[in-house]
Amino acid sequence: MSEAWAIGLMTLVLGWVAVELRGIRGELGKYVRRDDCTNDMCRHAGEIRNLWGESRKHGERIARLETDKEEK
Repeated sequence: MSEAWAIGLMTLVLGWVAVELRGIRGELGKYVRRDDCTNDMCRHAGEIRNLWGESRKHGERIARLETDKEEK
């Protein structure tokens, strides 16, 4: 198979995938309301901020432990 055929075939396959993904997105839009998503994401944002703070706190604690270990 020549390079031109391979490029053409890949273009066709990628185009088909893009069309299918667009169709899936349209179908899912029937089941998920944007208001629900917005409310859920706002609620998750608070949880993510809490997790971020916890991970920073524990990261600093781990860094101190590693520093103490290296000094010994």
